[in-house]
Amino acid sequence: DEIYNNTNVNMINEVIEALADDQQFIYLDVNELFDDEEGYLNEEYTSDAFHVLGKYYEDWVDWLCTKAIIQEVDDLESGD
Repeated sequence: DEIYNNTNVNMINEVIEALADDQQFIYLDVNELFDDEEGYLNEEYTSDAFHVLGKYYEDWVDWLCTKAIIQEVDDLESGD
């Protein structure tokens, strides 16, 4: 698709990450959890190549909580 493709999604994610930088926000890139080695949503986690299947939401939540805690600890240790 000319609009909805990995290149555009990644570009938008980079802009969001830059906006969150130096703010009181944490940017977490979930792509590392669900993408394959080529940057596409792994077929194992989807039925339509766009949306993560509901049965993986708990994994997503666990990943988010772990990453948020790690980020918070890193921020505390660095004095941010």
